[in-house]
Amino acid sequence: MSFQPRLGQLTQTPLTIIDKAVRIVKRKEAKKKNLYDILQVLPRFGEGYMFRRTKWTAPDTYIILHKVNLARDGRHGKIFAIKYYCGQPVRDGRPFVLKSALKSGWRYIREETAKEREEFKQVEDFRKSILEKIRAGATQRQGDVGQTTQLEENEEVVEKLKTLKV
Repeated sequence: MSFQPRLGQLTQTPLTIIDKAVRIVKRKEAKKKNLYDILQVLPRFGEGYMFRRTKWTAPDTYIILHKVNLARDGRHGKIFAIKYYCGQPVRDGRPFVLKSALKSGWRYIREETAKEREEFKQVEDFRKSILEKIRAGATQRQGDVGQTTQLEENEEVVEKLKTLKV
C-alpha cells in the first residue's frame, strides 16, 4: 500500500512552514516581560536593582527593589520597592508593596546608566552655573580693580570642564 498525501497536506510548501515558524519566534521575542520573569535571572532576585516600566514617560522615573519574596514557582510573590518620580523619592523614600509587578513592559536599568545620568546632571548644572557667571560678567564692567577679566574666567571654565571629562 503506497502513501498518498491528503489534500490539505499539499497546500503547505516548506517555505510557508518556515515563514510561520519565523513569525512565531518574532512574536515570542517581542512579548514584553513582567517583573517576575526578569527577577528570576538576576542575583538575589533583583534586590537593590533599578527597574522602570516602558509606559512611564516622566524622565528619571524608576523603582529600586528593597525586598523580594517570591513564591515557589517564581512567578508570584511580594515585592517591596522605593519609587522615584523625576529623580525624587515618593512617599519619603519608604518602601511600599509593588502591585503592578504582573503587568508587562518592565525593563532593567543598568547601574552604569544611572551613573552616567548623574554625571550628565552634574555637567549640566555646572554648565548652567557657568552661563550665569558669563552673563553676569558681561553686564559688569571689565577692568575694575580686584575683578577677573572674561578671558581669565573662560580659562577657569575650560580647566573645570577638563576635570569633568566632557
